[in-house]
Amino acid sequence: MKSILYISHTAWSWIKQRPQFLAEGLSESYKVDVFYRKSNHFFKNLNPPRYQDSNFSVTGFRNIPWERIKYIRPERLYPINKLFWSLEKVDLNKYDYIWVTDPLLWWLIKKRKFRGKVIYDCMDDLLAFPYYERYPNIVSFTQQEERDLLLKADVVLFSAQTLKEKLFKRYDISRMCNIVNNAITEEITSYSESIDDIILPNNSFVYIGTISEWFDFDLVISALQRYKDINIVLYGPIRMANPPQHDRLIYAGSIGHDKVLGLMNKAKALIMPFVVNELILSVNPVKLYEYIYSGKPIISVRYPETEKFGDYVCLYNNNEEFYSFIEEVIGGASKRDLPAMRKFSLDNTWRARCNDIKNILEGHA
Repeated sequence: MKSILYISHTAWSWIKQRPQFLAEGLSESYKVDVFYRKSNHFFKNLNPPRYQDSNFSVTGFRNIPWERIKYIRPERLYPINKLFWSLEKVDLNKYDYIWVTDPLLWWLIKKRKFRGKVIYDCMDDLLAFPYYERYPNIVSFTQQEERDLLLKADVVLFSAQTLKEKLFKRYDISRMCNIVNNAITEEITSYSESIDDIILPNNSFVYIGTISEWFDFDLVISALQRYKDINIVLYGPIRMANPPQHDRLIYAGSIGHDKVLGLMNKAKALIMPFVVNELILSVNPVKLYEYIYSGKPIISVRYPETEKFGDYVCLYNNNEEFYSFIEEVIGGASKRDLPAMRKFSLDNTWRARCNDIKNILEGHA
């Protein structure tokens, strides 16, 4: 059995997303050793104890965000992170594949000799995150390493076509790559269809996901002001300071994956009202796969990566189209084909994505 060293930037117990799903799924066909960059928020229990079984292991390693020291170039402090990595005593030559999810993790190992093929799984436009606006001294360092990784990786995967086009243009690169979109967990079929411990207000339009600067608060607050009998309920972690307030804009906190389906079934409709900024343009949205499985009325902002969901999701271009959707849902005119929606979602599972990746890797054996 071939082996993968899977070096991830995502704390293992953070919201389960692409790195965790792919690492677990690939362990059905490969021996996978995950080394993830530990969260520095120790009190949030995002760094579980080391886990290992015969085919899968998960280990955290320390990696300090030195870029937060704004007056010292990261290149001067990041060698300390390389020292932390060396303490893990990872034998790179044990692995057939070395999977990297962040160019600054590539920097830790790129000058070492190893026999394995390098895979870069590019899931986001890193430089478009608000974090990079707050710490601009990390930008050039990241650009340098990402371009190097894009050129040197044996296999490059992008989560979205738009992301590929943007990065190739940014770095003036043209090379073979593969688009492996995001997906839904097949475990959703085992989730309870109903939950008793969550009660939503009448006419609740529900969002499930991270709450940050890309959420279109201006739009949803204008909708609340226009329609006095609706509520907008947001489930997910808040990753911004001072989120806007309204008496019918409800921040409900995070929810376990096993309760997501029951929650969606209680909603009047599901919403994805994003500001289409540089970050969002590159996102293939996981939540729409989940939303569609529920069979509920759904509305999302229109941009290239949401067009593929257009048979099952109402896509809006402006405020008036968003308002029209609300009126349609409240009036009971919104109809959906549940069997077709569920088939679409289950044709796009993480297991299916892992099968695609396996075929890609075997083509590079």
